[in-house]
Amino acid sequence: MQVNTNLNAIYASNSLQSVSTQISDSVKRISTGQKLSIDDPASIGMGARLKAQIAANAQINQGVNIGIGMAQAMDAGLSQVQDILSNMYAIAASSNNNYSEDTVLAANDMAYQALLTDITTIKQASAFWGTDTTLLDNTDGVDFILSEDGATTFTLNTYDISDITADGGDVTSQGNAQTAMTALQADMQTIAGYQAEVGAALKTFDSQISLNNGITAGLSTAYSQVTSVDLASETAKLASDQIRQNAAAAMFAQSNTMSREVVSYLLKGL
Repeated sequence: MQVNTNLNAIYASNSLQSVSTQISDSVKRISTGQKLSIDDPASIGMGARLKAQIAANAQINQGVNIGIGMAQAMDAGLSQVQDILSNMYAIAASSNNNYSEDTVLAANDMAYQALLTDITTIKQASAFWGTDTTLLDNTDGVDFILSEDGATTFTLNTYDISDITADGGDVTSQGNAQTAMTALQADMQTIAGYQAEVGAALKTFDSQISLNNGITAGLSTAYSQVTSVDLASETAKLASDQIRQNAAAAMFAQSNTMSREVVSYLLKGL
C-alpha cells in the first residue's frame, strides 16, 4: 500500500469536484429555465438568431401601429370634413330656393363661410402627434416596412384638402348657391373616396399585425424549444447528482481515515 500517495482520496476528490460542477450547472439551468452555452453551442446560436427575429418583429409591429394611428386620425378628420360638407350643402340648398330673401341669403352665407373655416382648421390641425407629417395638407404619403426582412412595404396615402376650401365660393345668391351645390357634390364624392382608401389601409395594417403576431408566436415556440431546459429531466438529474455528491464526500472522508489508521498501525511496530 502506498502511504505517500492516497489514491483513494484523489479518486474521491476528483469525483466530488466533477459532480459538484454538474450540480452547479443544473442549478443554473433550473433557476433560469435556459440551457447553458456549454450544452449545445449550435442551439444557443440559433436561439440568439430567433430572439433577434422576435425583437425585430416587435419593432415592425410598433411601426405598423403608428400607421394605424395615422390612418385612424385621417379617418376621423375626413369624417368631420364630410359632415361639414353635408351641412354646407344643406345651407346652399336653402339659398337656392326662389323665396330666399337677402337677409336669409346673408345669414346662410355667414354660416356657410364659418363651416368653410372649420375645414381649414381641420386641415391645419392634421399634423400627427410626435411627427412632422400633416395628413390632410400634402400628398407625399408615408412609407412603412411591414416585414422583418424589409421586403414587404406599404405606403399610407395622405391627402390635400386645400382645393375644397379654395373652391368653397359663397351662397349669397341663388346662382352662387347652385354653383356651390355642384362643387360640394364633387367634394363629398372626393372625400368619400379618401375615406374608402383609408379604410382599406386600416385593413392592410390590421392584417399585417395579425400575420406578424402569428410569425412571432411561431418564432417564440421555436426559441423555447431550442433554448429551454426540460425541467423534469433536469430536476431528476440534480437529485441523482446530489446522491453522488454525498457518496463521493463520504468516500473522500473514509479514504483519509483509512490512511491515518494504516500509518498509525505501522508506527506501532517501530
